[in-house]
Amino acid sequence: MKRFALIAGLLMGGGPRASSQDGFIVQFDSVQNWYPAGGASVRQKEWGYLVFGHQISDDSTGQTRCMAYRLASDGQLIDRVVWNNGSAYDFYSGFIDPIADVGDSLHVSAVIQYNGPAPMVWLKMHDIAGVLVRADTLVVLDQADSLLMGMRATRTTSGGGFVVSGWRMVGSVLAKALLLKVDSSSNVEWLQEFAFPDDIAEATSVAQYPDGGYVLTGWCSSIEDRSFLIRTDSLGDQLWRRRYGDDAYSDGAVRVDADGYIYTWSEHKDQSWPFERYQVMLRKWGPFGNLIWDTRTHYFQWARARDFEILPDHSFITCGGRSTYGFIAKYSAEGDSLWSRDLHYISILADDDLLDDEPTSDGCFVLTGNVVQTSGDPS
Repeated sequence: MKRFALIAGLLMGGGPRASSQDGFIVQFDSVQNWYPAGGASVRQKEWGYLVFGHQISDDSTGQTRCMAYRLASDGQLIDRVVWNNGSAYDFYSGFIDPIADVGDSLHVSAVIQYNGPAPMVWLKMHDIAGVLVRADTLVVLDQADSLLMGMRATRTTSGGGFVVSGWRMVGSVLAKALLLKVDSSSNVEWLQEFAFPDDIAEATSVAQYPDGGYVLTGWCSSIEDRSFLIRTDSLGDQLWRRRYGDDAYSDGAVRVDADGYIYTWSEHKDQSWPFERYQVMLRKWGPFGNLIWDTRTHYFQWARARDFEILPDHSFITCGGRSTYGFIAKYSAEGDSLWSRDLHYISILADDDLLDDEPTSDGCFVLTGNVVQTSGDPS
């Protein structure tokens, strides 16, 4: 069973690994009712926290729904908003922090509607409480063409529109990484695909570059250097591409600073290492794809990179999972590892995964993700 957990904590102490303090951990059994779920994005509000995620619906359809959960400042559940309840379709908005913010009052995501006769991609907009206020059709998927798409992350653009990363597959052709540009009126301006010969590819994260172009990162199914970083111009045409990570699949993220430097949070695995013993890797790249530095930590721990943020002092706060634990880790502006904290909700064997980390107004961090309980499951 997968349990949906929101985790927040004030991280204190000087050791390299310690428990979080003066915070809370909340899981949603009261509304989840043993149906699998997962948190994807979390935002601080004046009244507490807003969590966006997914859950197998409890409306008897067995379909996946997108949902929003409101929490008080102490982590207590206020209420839950379910979108498309009763529909015969599944809905999914992405994986690692897929929600784009328009100020503090509007939250937007590209949502795929699938497993039905009329699959399509929506652009859905939600107010400060997570209530759905607008839904625009972006793409209708023609099943006669065997067209499949997946949305992974949505971000705002300087022109008031949005850019979406993901993947697209037509017929028997292997899936390609996708970049979709939408204007402020929800009109699709262009769609670009990025192919990797003989490989499946998926773009998991995207950010706008200061010149109006974009950078996207993701993974492909190659036997080596499975992570990729691509920079494009403002029309989505590729300027350059880099491959890295050796034998690690990466579901990590990408960020860009005001000076045009690019940062990726991903995974690395040497092909000689046994099993799935990845390490996480934070990298700084120049505007032309030149590597400036990289930092690799959490060796031989089956580490998984998820989300990260650049803090005002140019340091980095990152999150992910390692073995059966979730973790949050901080690095200096130069990439030096400062500390790592393990976060574990269930005391028995379980896999914790943290998919979004956000700084809070009081200097702490709030995170969301899921727990996959693998033994002692009462359901």
